[in-house]
Amino acid sequence: MKKTIIFLLAALLFLPAMQARSQEKKPPPGVVEKTVIINGNQDWVNTNIKLKPKDKVSIKASGEVCFSNQEASSCVSPNGWDGNYSVAWPDNWNNCDDPLPELNHAALIGNVGSDDFLIGKGTKFQGKNGVLYIGINDCSFTEDYYNTGQFEVSIKVEKPKH
Repeated sequence: MKKTIIFLLAALLFLPAMQARSQEKKPPPGVVEKTVIINGNQDWVNTNIKLKPKDKVSIKASGEVCFSNQEASSCVSPNGWDGNYSVAWPDNWNNCDDPLPELNHAALIGNVGSDDFLIGKGTKFQGKNGVLYIGINDCSFTEDYYNTGQFEVSIKVEKPKH
């Protein structure tokens, strides 16, 4: 009898923990969720997410990257340097060409196939076919004007039901 009571008490103590574990947020079927860290000193990062044209993609990013040797005034959000980069940072600007020079320097960018695009702090899109890569709109990651810091990128892909 004592063993039965002890067993029942132990079961009652562990039941809430088991229920909490089973209620962890899991994406519904057909949804892929992934968090990727993009270090400031890395070039393109393969997310290993294969997109199809009907997939709905939502990306949100946070964090900070400093694009000039940890200099505090060079630290930017995923939206990148908002001012006139060539005037504010002429030595850094002359050092290389950004992959997407029409966008803010050091902004978070994406690539699927041959299509490069701005991610910044967040974006939503559909209609792309290929593997999703994420990078930083810069070309000097580790040399004279090395980058530090990182962006944390949350990706959600809703796959259509067949």
